[in-house]
Amino acid sequence: MRGWRLRRCRSDEGAVLILALIIVTVVALVTGMVLTRGDGSLRATIALRNVAATTYAADGAAQVVLNGLRTGHWDTTDDEAGNVPIPNWVFTNGAGTGCFGNNDADPDALDDPDEDLVLSDFFPAAKASGEGPASAYVKCAGEEGTGEEGSERIVNANNSPGWAITTLGTGGEDGVYNFNKVLKVRGGIRSNSNINANKAISVEDADVRSKTGSCTNVTVSTGYTCATNGGVDASEYDAAKYDADVASISQTCTTPQPTCWQPVPACSGGRATFSPGYYDDAAALEGLNGCNVLWFQPGTYYFDFHNSSTNGDPLFEAGIVGSTENQWTINGPKVIGGATQSGSPPTNATPIPGACRNPVDDVSAQGVQFILGGDSRISVGKDSLVELCATYRSTRPPMVLYSPRPGNTDFGGNPSPTNLTGVATGMTTNAAASATAAGTHGTFIGGTQAALQNQGNGTALWARTTTTGGNQTRTLTMSGFQPSQTVPKGSVVTGARVVVRHRNSVAAANSASLTITPTAAGASALNTYNFTPTSTSTLGDQTVSLKTALTAAQWGLFARGVHDYGYTGATIAYGAVLPAATGAIPTRSAEVDFVRLELDYYVPQLRNTAAISNNCVSTVASCAQFESDKRSEIYLQGTTFLPQGKVEIGVSNTDYQVFRWGVVARALHGNLNGAYKEEGALIELPDQSPGLGLNTTLVQFDVYVCPDSDTCDDSGKLALKVRAQIWDVDGIASTTSDREITIMSWSHQR
Repeated sequence: MRGWRLRRCRSDEGAVLILALIIVTVVALVTGMVLTRGDGSLRATIALRNVAATTYAADGAAQVVLNGLRTGHWDTTDDEAGNVPIPNWVFTNGAGTGCFGNNDADPDALDDPDEDLVLSDFFPAAKASGEGPASAYVKCAGEEGTGEEGSERIVNANNSPGWAITTLGTGGEDGVYNFNKVLKVRGGIRSNSNINANKAISVEDADVRSKTGSCTNVTVSTGYTCATNGGVDASEYDAAKYDADVASISQTCTTPQPTCWQPVPACSGGRATFSPGYYDDAAALEGLNGCNVLWFQPGTYYFDFHNSSTNGDPLFEAGIVGSTENQWTINGPKVIGGATQSGSPPTNATPIPGACRNPVDDVSAQGVQFILGGDSRISVGKDSLVELCATYRSTRPPMVLYSPRPGNTDFGGNPSPTNLTGVATGMTTNAAASATAAGTHGTFIGGTQAALQNQGNGTALWARTTTTGGNQTRTLTMSGFQPSQTVPKGSVVTGARVVVRHRNSVAAANSASLTITPTAAGASALNTYNFTPTSTSTLGDQTVSLKTALTAAQWGLFARGVHDYGYTGATIAYGAVLPAATGAIPTRSAEVDFVRLELDYYVPQLRNTAAISNNCVSTVASCAQFESDKRSEIYLQGTTFLPQGKVEIGVSNTDYQVFRWGVVARALHGNLNGAYKEEGALIELPDQSPGLGLNTTLVQFDVYVCPDSDTCDDSGKLALKVRAQIWDVDGIASTTSDREITIMSWSHQR
């Protein structure tokens, strides 16, 4: 046993060291990886925090700008001394203005519109960062063609006829007809009957449609067609957007109103200036053909001529108006309608076209609307220049020439007569009468108001007892005779009577008389009318019709006076003639119980064409409601709307004739020949436009952010781009509650 030695194994101390080193290495690697990853996350967190801060700062700066544009308020603390912003300043993108306050004299002032906006120390930094606040810098500008730089003119289906020419007639005459030279149209044609292009019709930018006929000699722009398989539904033009600008003629015209009767003004200094209202005398208008300029101030003009006695017009009475035609023929003068471009009354030197502000180019244009009532017509004669501008409308066509559509209930038939008659509505004195001096032959006594108003309340009596001195006259003068309702200017009198209850003991010829003097300013007194009483011993009623008793001239004077000045009352002088007394009881007497004035008249109203029997306006192939001579120049700056009438256009040797914003008529006939110089369209529609005027102002602004800086400029980080719409609902630039801001785009920059 002693020979065996046990073999000794090696020590494991080295293995433990290796294991320790492996563990340490793994831990170190894991720790390193964890620390590296954590550092990356920390760096990312810090970077994201900085991005968020920049974004928030940019968003906040943009909100400041948008709120300022909406409210008009800007901080003025940095303005230099003496710079006081305009109260309620509002950005409208006008010339010389900017987004950030009113313009001032110093271009270096912070809030000058020529400068941009600096928001110093605007956005606080995180406390842990140890940095100072961030500042922002904003560059803002209005977009060209918007706001005051743009047009508010909206042209769409609401305020446009849809076609340059629309004819509503259904047969018996050509809907659209052209003779000789090319008729150029921009905006399309639609006819409810046919198109007869005897000579060429050239149509730009739209289709042509008719129910019958052919497209021979009709050319259209590339991409458009002419067809005879369609017409126009008249109901399209039976809507409120084709109503007139007025709905009635005023019954009370004590002060000037747009629908009151107006006298035709005199020509003074070469110009006659018209006020809006109702005109009924074509002859008086034609009497101004020797005047240089006829200027119709902005407003509505209703023409309803009562010059013809052969058309069944009950408003007409011979002697009231003195022509035989219900047509106003313009022959020689310049006729201008609407506010002028210069802002001053036009003169003979005022150029046409361009005399008035037209709605095609200017939405603030205040123009005219000529309404043709009844069978009234207008003819523009040779060598006449006419420019009529309509008022711009955003919801209906700016109609410059108008006659009622059949379905327009504002325009009715002839008005019903008003009769101020009898005890109930007849007119009597309102005061005690005055009598001529008694002298030696006596005079009327007892002429109280009550006695002379009604039967049975006493009488006025003149009893003569003298036997010398021959025939004597005594007059009882009464005032008042006021109507129970207003009889306005423009009223047409059809009858008038004086009813007198009286007696004369000697009913000789011309032993009674009446003298009537209307009290309305401007009215003329009538000649004395002598008559014979029908009663001698007892009181009796006697009616004297002024229309038949007076001469035609005197009746016309009375009727014209009521028409021109209205009727407000009158004085009536009743005269009695008594001869000298004879016999044992030499008494002669005249006695008056009451005197009453009665009046029959019409107050004009808006009348449709159908109110006139035998009229030529709505008769197929008869007279035109509007026509122009070949040598006239006309510019109708607005829609011509004559749905029951025909338009006849003659053009020859003139520079221009232009119908802008379309024509709607029963028929349209053209006769173009000679040296017609107009190269553009004779009849046109304006281009469709959404309107970018004061309703809509677009702005763009860039926001720069400068972290840890008390100032900033465009060298900082471009953080945000914004495009916004400023919308003033009523079209009036205001910072009140109706101003709205809409964000069109909001783009953060990396």
